Amino acid sequence: MAMLLRRLKQRLREGGRLEPFRCIATSATLAEGEKDRGAVAKFASNLFGEEFCTKDVILGETEPIPESGIEELSAHVYRLLREALQGRIPETRNQLAGLANRLGIDLLDKEDLSYTIGRILQRDIRSTKLRRLITGNPREAREVAKEVFADLPATERVPALSELIELLLQARDPTSHAPLLSVRYHLFLRSLEGAFVSYWPQKKIFLDRKGTDREITAFEVALCRECGQHYFVGPKNLKDGRLKEAIRDPGQFNFGVTFLRPKEDDEEDDKEDNGKDINRQILQLCVRCGRIGRCRPECNHDHIIQVVKEESPKDEDKADQIAKCGACGYSAAGRDPVREVIYGTDGPNAVIATTLYQNLPEKRKKYWHSPMGVRKPHFLPGILKIRIKTF
Repeated sequence: MAMLLRRLKQRLREGGRLEPFRCIATSATLAEGEKDRGAVAKFASNLFGEEFCTKDVILGETEPIPESGIEELSAHVYRLLREALQGRIPETRNQLAGLANRLGIDLLDKEDLSYTIGRILQRDIRSTKLRRLITGNPREAREVAKEVFADLPATERVPALSELIELLLQARDPTSHAPLLSVRYHLFLRSLEGAFVSYWPQKKIFLDRKGTDREITAFEVALCRECGQHYFVGPKNLKDGRLKEAIRDPGQFNFGVTFLRPKEDDEEDDKEDNGKDINRQILQLCVRCGRIGRCRPECNHDHIIQVVKEESPKDEDKADQIAKCGACGYSAAGRDPVREVIYGTDGPNAVIATTLYQNLPEKRKKYWHSPMGVRKPHFLPGILKIRIKTF
């Protein structure tokens, strides 16, 4: 960014500009107080290539939230206020009169309903507590819901919090005319780096091998791109007699993958078109400890299943692939018919982001993408634009 700014200034000077430049930048995160003025001025000088001093740094001041709450309103009251704002309840003024009288608030004639409800919520202990909790640092929704709605069952807290937030976004302060609350939700998405399954003590799916318990053995899963048949992924030649993580680095000596297809109880032996039996290697896998072999493992566990070791391509450069799907015969013309559940690009993330984007009101539709450390920095916005046009 600093280089681009300097190139812009150079072009302007070459174009005949003689006056000095006035550089202005804003940030919500650089400074936390008076102690940071010097550091911010130095940062601005390095960024723009212009002289900045501490007096050039203007700090913002947060208006404190007054402690005016006198009563803790219930989730039912919040629902009533929301419906009143949406015009669903007839005789709205009569509905609010009793509540306002209880809180010591006078209803003003011809006052906009959003301001009336704003004055009501300023007397609500929960609303004040919520506004104070999320001012300053980001908080997880479940933590905030637990503190604000401690009297509700755990399953009802987050929905009640969401309803209160929606209400505060629509209610306005009669003095400043601003909404009582302005919030941003941050959703962090990550690419899938594999899917894993465990059979003992119960069948379970994981999206992170590290997320499994040390006492639980999990196997990486790959899926046929044609029929969806699942496979267990193991190291080349299954050395050490245990099903563990495969070596994916082509520079390593043991680079390669073994694909194991769980054998169904009623599965018949496959035959070729000429009626001869296909030479298949059936192994015994202990799903409790991961030991595997032609014979029953010597682990003395009773959790044994049969798996079929599928054929690998003869090309050593494709040692991490499978020749064809053992269930449907799909070969993908030699281009990796069975693949692990790994998405290194932003495709799945773009689908989720697009859905969220499309559900926003038209005036609030904005998207921002940080390209740091990404080889294709504009991939996500590109997919967003395409999907918004085609959906």
